[in-house]
Amino acid sequence: MNEPQPHRPDGDSAGSLPRPGAQPGAGARPGAVHQRVERLPRWRIVLHDDEVHEPMEMIDLIASSLPMSRYAVIRRVLETHHKGTAVLMFAHRELAELYYLQLSKQNLIVTIERE
Repeated sequence: MNEPQPHRPDGDSAGSLPRPGAQPGAGARPGAVHQRVERLPRWRIVLHDDEVHEPMEMIDLIASSLPMSRYAVIRRVLETHHKGTAVLMFAHRELAELYYLQLSKQNLIVTIERE
């Protein structure tokens, strides 16, 4: 009827919730090293102005490729048109590379830079 639960070395079952009042890492082996997990570095996805695409065309291409509101895309394209570049968004490296490839395939000039 009830299937046995696998047990961890500290005596708790693998699917159990922490005991009330238990400290994080309580029950760990003496001398165990706990590493602090750092968050992934963010990367900027930067759009560069070009002489080929009209602003409305750029808006349509970006809006169809990135998870951004149309209003946000319009603001970034206008900034690019006036200043030469604009940060479209931030993402972790793999996602930034994916968006870079998607936008580059549409002949937009895009770079990614570590924050």
